[in-house]
Amino acid sequence: MIEIDLLPQEFRTKKKAYLTQIPKKEIILAVLGCLVLFHLFLISLTAMSAKRLKGLKGTWQELAPKRERLDGLKKQLSEINARIPLFEQVIKNRILWSKKLNQLSELMVSGIWLNELSVETKKAQAKGQPLKYLIIQGSCASRTKDEPALI
Repeated sequence: MIEIDLLPQEFRTKKKAYLTQIPKKEIILAVLGCLVLFHLFLISLTAMSAKRLKGLKGTWQELAPKRERLDGLKKQLSEINARIPLFEQVIKNRILWSKKLNQLSELMVSGIWLNELSVETKKAQAKGQPLKYLIIQGSCASRTKDEPALI
């Protein structure tokens, strides 16, 4: 489409020429100045981050012995916690040996001494579960020689 403006020159609307009057040289300098400022900001930010990193590394090195000691304590704690069920089982299945040995002593014939008490574990043939045996060894001595005959 073609437009023809038949109005005289003084009545015609003039195009705004403010965009064409801005020098390109100043725009380029302003953009370059902004880029330089941005790069200086990034360089200072990097320098501050490096300084902070160095300080944190120093703090980490200072805490290294404490961290190693803490790791050792955690390891000991886990070992102790692993043993707790064993202790609970021993306490649960506890036999009062003092009462058993006192009863055995009261039932013994005079002149008999117990030399050794031991517990042996043997595997059962039927179920495959271990069986525990109490082995009592003793000796006998008598003046009248009646007790050995009883044994």
